[in-house]
Amino acid sequence: MRDERCDIVMFPVGPFVDERYLTEVLPEAKARGIGTVCFKTFGAGKLVTDTTGYGQPIIERPRGKRSAGVHASAGSQNLAVADCVHFTLTHDPDVALLGMSYPSEQDLVWDAYRSFVPQSAEQLADIAVRATIARQGKGPCWWNPNPDA
Repeated sequence: MRDERCDIVMFPVGPFVDERYLTEVLPEAKARGIGTVCFKTFGAGKLVTDTTGYGQPIIERPRGKRSAGVHASAGSQNLAVADCVHFTLTHDPDVALLGMSYPSEQDLVWDAYRSFVPQSAEQLADIAVRATIARQGKGPCWWNPNPDA
């Protein structure tokens, strides 16, 4: 961005992304008038459901393999769709790609959009802490510089 060779950038913005995307990349893009297209609001689904990403189930098998069955993990602490949508909208990217597959998912997102009010710094911090808990045991977050963090 600093060499002014682009007019749009694409990067993750959501409750569980590397902090630099929120504190460095997004503000710099805005300051330079560069468009922002952002993704990972739901962390590949890891923040709102029990998945290793994109609907893949979490069922451990011997030697680290995964099963094709679907079971919710006991004691899951997933975020609400509204938490994730409100977090992203508060950061105000130009475009937020939300990756909804089904009408029921779209309905939840539209409800979250209609109820949106910008979140305070304290609310954002709370959502981020809960996102860290929600994604535990759900595999790497390949969109972050350190996927296992």
